[in-house]
Amino acid sequence: ISYSSFKHLADVYVRKEVTAQGPEMSPEELQFAFAVHLTAKVAGICNHAVNRIMGFGTQYLQDTFVQFSYSK
Repeated sequence: ISYSSFKHLADVYVRKEVTAQGPEMSPEELQFAFAVHLTAKVAGICNHAVNRIMGFGTQYLQDTFVQFSYSK
């Protein structure tokens, strides 16, 4: 798995899950939470080293949620 594959998977998963949720949380909080959740799930089922997948998750959060991740 490459970072671009992980990013595509995360974008699709986060978009699908946020769309299915109600408006009780801000969209940014939901997106952030689902991105973290996906990273943990992929790290648990993937044959790659966990630290590589966690690195992809960290990079994705930094690329996608720059302002949000530092303010929270």
